[in-house]
Amino acid sequence: MNYKWHNKSQNEWLRYILSIHFHQEEGAPYWLNIQRKLGIDVQKEIECIDDLLLLGPMDETALAKYPIEEFIPRILLKNKSQIITAESGGTTGTVKHTAYSLSEFREAFSEFFYITAVQRNFPGHLNWLFAAPSGPHIIHRSAMEMAARFGTMTPFAIDFDPRWIKKFSPNSMPFKRYKSHIIEQCLRILSTQEIGVLFTTPDIALSIAEELSPSQRNKIRGIHLGGMPLMPDIYEKITSLYSSAVIIPGYGNTLFGLTLEISPPDRNFNVVYYPPGPRIIIKIIKLSKNNGPAKLQEVEYGERGRVMIHRLDETLFLPNLIERDEAERALPLKVSTWDIGSQDGIKNPKTSPELKEATLREGLY
Repeated sequence: MNYKWHNKSQNEWLRYILSIHFHQEEGAPYWLNIQRKLGIDVQKEIECIDDLLLLGPMDETALAKYPIEEFIPRILLKNKSQIITAESGGTTGTVKHTAYSLSEFREAFSEFFYITAVQRNFPGHLNWLFAAPSGPHIIHRSAMEMAARFGTMTPFAIDFDPRWIKKFSPNSMPFKRYKSHIIEQCLRILSTQEIGVLFTTPDIALSIAEELSPSQRNKIRGIHLGGMPLMPDIYEKITSLYSSAVIIPGYGNTLFGLTLEISPPDRNFNVVYYPPGPRIIIKIIKLSKNNGPAKLQEVEYGERGRVMIHRLDETLFLPNLIERDEAERALPLKVSTWDIGSQDGIKNPKTSPELKEATLREGLY
């Protein structure tokens, strides 16, 4: 696939993206308004990734409050048929909207997965079971694209509404009953169809495994995990139960796309994720109580901090997006989708404890 950013450095790609979103006549209304409020000339004053701190933390609630057209450059709205929209799962309580062009979507999800999976001997031509949200959630569309890329039919899928189950405590009867409903659907498909690949969350992968015989589990030759944090002890258990499967975890969300585990985990099952190229840049930062640029200070390698994302796409520009997760900053690695650069990885991301206790609604996704 011919990525526009394939032979561009991070800073070259950044300046190209800024030229689109901050174009005075054809840029994105939201960002042109932010530029006016800040009293800066973005294209002159932001020349490199570190300069993005001038914009301050991204107000992600804006993606829930304003029409998506506010964030898309006007020039791209002339061809709306090439734009894919989606909604987040509402883990923070607020559903947010996002958009990708068709090519960006494939770069962000299916193409990166395919290239990485082939390198790790992920099986092709087998039937997939997709056990994760569909509807407005982009993960289902990505599963269909991934399966097609591997030369098979669209995945068998189940009904899964993540927002409904997040209304209940994990220890409540409604939560347990809904989870049982999810597992029942999966087992019905697994008992009647020849399934060789699972695309689901760690929690559901474990729950399914506990209901299958060893011979049934051995039929699963590939697993893509996502949607929830994957801790080393759970990763080890899933690997043990699905001993015949190539397992590739992913870390990402609706707003920015997908990062992947490029290489198998170490013997302690620590998982490290890497982005495909300069369209996603990940920083691990220390959060301070002030509101200045120091609030976004990067940690040293091996230290843990909050995950911050820059999404640099023609369709959507999301700088300084502070995620709900914390992770360890891992040493950079070159990925096969980007010829001229390498990026830091993120090791063992998980929900920040203070957010988990105070504001997040977690469920099965």
